[in-house]
Amino acid sequence: MSHDVRYRILPLEREVFKGYRPETIHAEFFEEDMVGSADEYGCAYLAFQRQDLGPEDGLAFVLFQFGTRVVACGMLVDVDLFEEADEEGFTGQYVFNASSIVTFAPLGLDGLRKAFPRLQPLGGKVQVLDPAGFDAFVELVRPTLLNIEPEDFLPQAWIAGQQEAMGRA
Repeated sequence: MSHDVRYRILPLEREVFKGYRPETIHAEFFEEDMVGSADEYGCAYLAFQRQDLGPEDGLAFVLFQFGTRVVACGMLVDVDLFEEADEEGFTGQYVFNASSIVTFAPLGLDGLRKAFPRLQPLGGKVQVLDPAGFDAFVELVRPTLLNIEPEDFLPQAWIAGQQEAMGRA
């Protein structure tokens, strides 16, 4: 890996995502709600009640964990904290590059360990991933992509583009 990026698994908050199923969350939440609501700057937002990823982490490639499976990935570019919790109890929002949000068939621990052998069981805490497994992860999910064509799944280019935009290239 030639880019200084952090790789994380972010468990989606149970209380926020009640009613979604792993088989349909890609279309119902990620594609319709999150990417479908991207702003004019190309940013998509994920509200949180509990902040698990800090702005001090900088650029991060995030795998979204729903239940016991990973269902999507994207580039986290910022974290916005609210001055006070809103009426639904949200205290802030993660800011993602909307064009980097990619959904794929739900992938469990056994599949993820093909790319990240030291991965701990999927639970309620953010996990740090070994960057050495990133390219293997890309190849692992490429055949099961849901919202993008395999030849368009170029996360290395997204990472480089984000770093260039942030003056880190």
